Amino acid sequence: MRHVWVGICLAVILAACGGDSVTVSEYAEQAEGLVAVMESQFEALDAQWESSDPTVEGARKYWVRRLEIRIEFLEGVRALDPPEEVADQHAAALGVLQDLCGG
Repeated sequence: MRHVWVGICLAVILAACGGDSVTVSEYAEQAEGLVAVMESQFEALDAQWESSDPTVEGARKYWVRRLEIRIEFLEGVRALDPPEEVADQHAAALGVLQDLCGG
């Protein structure tokens, strides 16, 4: 699933050139930062899960946290102010992310 988000973000970033209040390059850096944070959170969560004895409660907490990480990523993408050149791609990617996160 995280590879889907990375692909979506990269597609948005690579789809344009130019800039407004932020340049496409700056926008791309912001989006890449969100992806990096999300990936590091998933990696830390996965490492924690893999190093502990599995329990039903542990599994519940694991999946709840994965959803929280996705929602945090979605909120970060919502907060981005894309340059006009990528506004349509940003909106499309945001729509996909909202569908994936349920909101």
